[in-house]
Amino acid sequence: MGYGVKGLILPPQNDEIVRRLAHRWLRAVEPHNKWATIAKRCVEMLEGEQWTEAEKAALRQMRRTALTLNGIAPLYRLIMGYQSANRTDVTFQPTSDSQASEDVADVLNNIFKSEANRCDMNYTDTDVFADGLSTGRGFWDISLDFEDNELGEQKVRALDPFSIFIDPDCQHYDLSNNDQGAGYIQESVWTNLDNINEKYGSDAAMAVQAIMSPTYQSSVLSYLADSHVSPKTFFGGYADDKNYGQWSDVFYNDFIDQQAKQIKLLNSQYKMTVMAPCFVDLETGDKVEVPQEWIGRQDIIDKVMQHAAQLKNPLTIVTRPTKKVRRTVTCGDILVYDNWSIYKDYTTIGYFPYFRRGVTRGIIEDLIDAQREKNKKRSVLTDILNRNANSGWMFEEGSLDAQQEQNLREFGSAPGINVKYKRKDAAANKPERIEPGNFPQGLAELEAKAADDLHEISGINQSALGQLDTVQSGRAIEARQRQTVISIQMYSDNFSRSKKLQGRNCLCLYQNFYTEHRIYRVMGEDSSLTQLAINQQQTVGDNAVKRLNDITVGKYSVTVADVPISATFKQAQFEETMMIIEKLGPIGQALAQSAPQLILKQSSLPQQQEWIKALKAAQQAGAGQEKKPQGVDPQVLQT
Repeated sequence: MGYGVKGLILPPQNDEIVRRLAHRWLRAVEPHNKWATIAKRCVEMLEGEQWTEAEKAALRQMRRTALTLNGIAPLYRLIMGYQSANRTDVTFQPTSDSQASEDVADVLNNIFKSEANRCDMNYTDTDVFADGLSTGRGFWDISLDFEDNELGEQKVRALDPFSIFIDPDCQHYDLSNNDQGAGYIQESVWTNLDNINEKYGSDAAMAVQAIMSPTYQSSVLSYLADSHVSPKTFFGGYADDKNYGQWSDVFYNDFIDQQAKQIKLLNSQYKMTVMAPCFVDLETGDKVEVPQEWIGRQDIIDKVMQHAAQLKNPLTIVTRPTKKVRRTVTCGDILVYDNWSIYKDYTTIGYFPYFRRGVTRGIIEDLIDAQREKNKKRSVLTDILNRNANSGWMFEEGSLDAQQEQNLREFGSAPGINVKYKRKDAAANKPERIEPGNFPQGLAELEAKAADDLHEISGINQSALGQLDTVQSGRAIEARQRQTVISIQMYSDNFSRSKKLQGRNCLCLYQNFYTEHRIYRVMGEDSSLTQLAINQQQTVGDNAVKRLNDITVGKYSVTVADVPISATFKQAQFEETMMIIEKLGPIGQALAQSAPQLILKQSSLPQQQEWIKALKAAQQAGAGQEKKPQGVDPQVLQT
């Protein structure tokens, strides 16, 4: 993340902080690696690496096949398709706070949609959902980015779950929970000197460059090595595979890669309780910490107190214990960055398909044994059939010459083989094929059972996959498909829970950092883009200054709703709308004529905006035509 536009300097070095964070990392590594070892196996099973190298070598030595029949992939794709077909909408609602309003809530909703579209949040959500489904853990990082905007704008990233180390004492789904949440979160990331120089300053880059020297002695790096477990995370290789052959001597340890000129940073977020001055609303009791940059600026604090008094909302300042987030970046025994976080909570948000007091699991872990059983049984059956095809021959000694014996060994199982033998007397026996044993039906039944186990364990039946099932009627198939949706509902519920936490962090971001005048383009009620201004200062009477659409005040809650976005759902919506209009009779026909845009919005018709504009123009043209006055015929008056 970006830390501001003023640049950074190397903080004062503190060995105690470095060793404390290293100790926390070591404490989190063991439980993390236990999870990561299983999660790595799950990813390999999903991506087709279902046999170990030792198993493949043993089978090759025995001239046996190692078949991979990936039954996990279609089950995984089905759940991913369900997530893609159901959008999770985050909306903000005003609370009982007197300064919150529905109009500002609508403004916040439009900002969230605009920012989510700008940073491709939908695709990031899919990446996090995929990580969680396959490994049991997925992570977002929501922070400010100053690369393209000096004032900062929202940035959403999907983090590698194998690089996120969580406090092993965490027992709450919300990592930022103050009671049972994570006391610390650490991210281990590879970087290079150019990135360090750009993000943390030249002094930090020079300090890290000294660590990369092969002669550098570090008591911290010596016991932080060889600790990363990860599957294939980049094109064509393993993230933890440092076998460079003849270049292996230049690899220092798990935190320094001399060949690639990379070094690993430990980015730590942890909470600390400190005594801090806080503004307290004397009427409502609401408490908020005084900004760090205001401490020592009595002139600013006096202005705030005077403004609150003018609004008849008096404030006071008290010192209270407050939990704050500290951010520290270390590289070996070097403090690269150390300061209070500008955010109220951790920027890292987790998604866990299954969660129980810190225990996380994905969908694949329970399917490993069934998938391996299926592969083994099919490989054994294939090997038996191959051996039965070449069961061998029986022939009398001397009935075949040496060349014929060699041909029989090599081509005895080939179709249409011709065998020529020597008949010494009438009692001589001709060569006969050795009849193979009976085909083991038990193996075939076990393989079929293993295939059924994949569906039973996952809760996904063949009807949900669109395959032929034992049930033939359409309603029965729909019922079985609904059963599948119920069985995977836990994954969607936890994703909605994570999206609510995501909305909470975004709301905090907007209210605390989007404090200046900004303009957004949002979709209006008529499906056209309109400009939306926030925090716009206006002068109202007696030179009083008021801010239009001030999103920095008021308390708002976050709600999450699942909205299907598939073409089938849109078609069903349109058909339901037309049915309602038909049931309403004349009233429905009048409604359709007076507001046809409502019907068009429910359809999947392309170029909806052009249709709506054309209909509005036609309505305005019809309304502009003056009707001829209806009066008495002049000829009647003359008579």
